[in-house]
Amino acid sequence: MIGAVKNVDIIYFQFRKQNYPETNPLQKELNNLLDEIRSGLVSVKPIKKHIDKNIARIFDFRVKAFKWFLNNKEFSFDNSINDIYIEIEKYNLEPKLQVLSENLLFALRCNLRVVNALFNSESSSEEKIEKQALKSPTINYDQFVTSIALGVPDDQTAQKIIDWTNSSLYIEYIALAVSLIYDKKLHVPPETINDLAFLVADASQLYFAISTEMGLIKQLTQKFTSSELIFDENFMEEQKQIAEMGIGDYGKSLFSF
Repeated sequence: MIGAVKNVDIIYFQFRKQNYPETNPLQKELNNLLDEIRSGLVSVKPIKKHIDKNIARIFDFRVKAFKWFLNNKEFSFDNSINDIYIEIEKYNLEPKLQVLSENLLFALRCNLRVVNALFNSESSSEEKIEKQALKSPTINYDQFVTSIALGVPDDQTAQKIIDWTNSSLYIEYIALAVSLIYDKKLHVPPETINDLAFLVADASQLYFAISTEMGLIKQLTQKFTSSELIFDENFMEEQKQIAEMGIGDYGKSLFSF
């Protein structure tokens, strides 16, 4: 069953496409967040501040939705990741969303590589993870951060785990944002769309870098092609800053509240 919800990093996006009735508490929670994201997209305020404000809500939903999926055996997300790729590729038809959608697809490919590595490891079978998830208490974002801070003795490692989680939450938010822009034909300032494109690229780079550094996946043996990710000179300059600052410091600067 857990194979149906492997890609928990975009569980909001997947759940949105199911169109459950308002009587489903998760659907109501999703609709409330979509309304909040919509208001952030059309606002003149920096979109990053709006994402930071809602990171905890996305995390909290993930935990509840993941357990709901496991407890509802009739539910299935078979081939859902392929459906998601097809969905996001449609956004390329909108010229203003081309860079954003390409960067989002790159982020999902990074995510899928990490998820596959985790589930294919000898110590992490689907059955073990499912049993552990069902037994684990439902925690919120603040409890998660506190548990990492108290449970991981090394501060740098603890910060990397939090940054790794936050980067996936950024990807989730932006996946929802671009789907709203496309589906609802929202009039979003070009600056906001550009910011979303850079933020999802930054988040995916950090997510993959920390995954590699923590040994979740092996170091890449080949470079990504230009068709897999679209950057301009400003973004490439920012990647130099990651190397100069170090992953931990860069994560703090990206996800500062």
